[in-house]
Amino acid sequence: MRALGRFLPWLAVATSAAAQATPVTFHRDVAPILDRRCVECHRPGGPAPFSLASFRDARRRGRMIVDVVRSGWMPPWLPAPGHVALRGARTVPEGERATLERWLAGGMTEGDAADAPGPRRTFATGWRLGEPDLVVDAPDTVVVPAAGADRFRNLVIPVTLDRTRFVEAIEIAPGDARVVHHAILATDRTGDARRRDARDREPGFAGMDLGAAVAPDGHFIGWTPGKGATPSPSGAAWRLRPGTDLVLQLHLVPSGAVTSIRPRIALRFTDEPPTRRPYAVTLFTEDIDIPPGATAHRVGDRYTMPVDVDLFGFYPHAHYLATRIDARVTLPGRDPRPLFAIPAWNFDWQEDYRLATPMHLPKGSVVSFDCVYDNSADNPRNPNDPPARVRFGQRSVDEMATLTLIVIPRDPADWIRLEEARWRHRLAKAPGEADAWNGLARALVEQGRAAEATTAADRSLTLDERRAAPWRTRSAARLLADDPAGALAAAQRALRIDERSAGAWTDLGLAFVAVGEEARAVVAFRRALALEPNDVPALVNLAVRVAIARREDEAIALFERAAALAPDRPEIHNNLGNACFASGRTEAAVRAYRAAVRLRGDYFNAWLNLGRVLAHRGDTAGARDALERARALRPTDRAVREALAGLGPKERG
Repeated sequence: MRALGRFLPWLAVATSAAAQATPVTFHRDVAPILDRRCVECHRPGGPAPFSLASFRDARRRGRMIVDVVRSGWMPPWLPAPGHVALRGARTVPEGERATLERWLAGGMTEGDAADAPGPRRTFATGWRLGEPDLVVDAPDTVVVPAAGADRFRNLVIPVTLDRTRFVEAIEIAPGDARVVHHAILATDRTGDARRRDARDREPGFAGMDLGAAVAPDGHFIGWTPGKGATPSPSGAAWRLRPGTDLVLQLHLVPSGAVTSIRPRIALRFTDEPPTRRPYAVTLFTEDIDIPPGATAHRVGDRYTMPVDVDLFGFYPHAHYLATRIDARVTLPGRDPRPLFAIPAWNFDWQEDYRLATPMHLPKGSVVSFDCVYDNSADNPRNPNDPPARVRFGQRSVDEMATLTLIVIPRDPADWIRLEEARWRHRLAKAPGEADAWNGLARALVEQGRAAEATTAADRSLTLDERRAAPWRTRSAARLLADDPAGALAAAQRALRIDERSAGAWTDLGLAFVAVGEEARAVVAFRRALALEPNDVPALVNLAVRVAIARREDEAIALFERAAALAPDRPEIHNNLGNACFASGRTEAAVRAYRAAVRLRGDYFNAWLNLGRVLAHRGDTAGARDALERARALRPTDRAVREALAGLGPKERG
């Protein structure tokens, strides 16, 4: 063995020399590299301006291929290697780069197609997510001029649904990828996007500001050339409710010819309600003021994670002057470690990135990032000639600095704490922003913190009392504080500002219930539903009032509608079961109670109610099982003991 070891280095050198002497050919050596790294975009019908699929295509651009691959310009991938592993990283290993260089140096020979190691890569002509459950089209065609500046258009795409669906995968087909640089998808349930669309002469509305449209359930969904379907993380499908509009923001680039596009979006649904919900944590700064001539102007932000989360992905964003973006993670009690480094930021190749393995960020972890700008004449991407002062703004000639983190809280109940932290982070930078104070107040209401919520809502009203939203929030906070008169006054004030707000009518109905005016509450809930038939709180509260009045058929219809709109809300299914049981529809009651306990296994009332209705139907074994589950949750509950006693002694097997 020792003697053989003496010759192994010589054997390696000889093998390497033989490999170098073997001529590199297109079919055997180069085509497989191009298939893996390039033809996703560079193929007939692909988004790139030319194809590299054939020998003739590749030979014509052989020198360029080697130059852009060696420089790192292609394939487009901004994060530098050596940091957190990312899914789908588009890089060319050193060995493949060397093969391309040898092919160029050897005269770019074609070789024999029979020497190919396998069949060439092919591309599906249909949707990559498989057969979609729903395809929606943009309502209008967008015309991109042949020349001129880049444009941003936000297309409003209505979706017709009869019930809430859970989206497990989505695929965006924006049209001619030669003119669509990238796209971002948001959802809007407020009607704000439709109103903006109506005020704009062209399809959709202009700009980078999406208004009230938000990432659906915290999911960041984007499209870049070559990107296929976007699946939701396991157990984290997002909810698409009736009355929701999709808002597709397109970055459009003239291609030299007038081009028409009409985007399409395919969706695949699942019947499984989400058990986890992503959240988009945004680090940002608006304190951007870059003087002309500055070559290394730096801004940044830091964020302390308020709860335990898993980091799934991130999306950095800046405009043309940015040259570098870096991010770091500091776990509690540990030194900082790099999350990613983008040493050569390129606005034209921005995209979102997903971690190969989610990273656990315990509570107290700190994420920070820095963005560096070059506002000199030496920056070839500088949109101003000569350089001019550039500040924060939504236009592409302004500048931005954001880092969006896609996280999933380990405890689903912590989602609202992330929402609270979002608004506190915003207020630390903009303490005079009325919307941010109202957002914080809503998050505090959701957590039952009435006094703090009232204080935050009042601060919002001090800054701007002309909007209905903070009056609605104050109404909800006063209800929590057992101040029905205060809640009623705030709801009435909101309606004086916006009498067409379905939510404000629902708030008024809740306030009327609190002060004991049931008839007026019913009128308010019906007004809310006349304005917004899909208002779940109005449906549920009207159904309760109708059930109390013993109008079971109407109550059941209302609860069924609410359950279709919010199928992941176990309390709605439990209420539906109660209404069905009261009207003698015991089979439907069993289905509703079982739906409730499937969604929440520790739902005491639903287990108790299921046991009662099964006992009523004569299913003693099923009733005993349900009641035992209820007793395990509340061992001393009298109602459970009595229900079990009513079943008689347990039969011995």
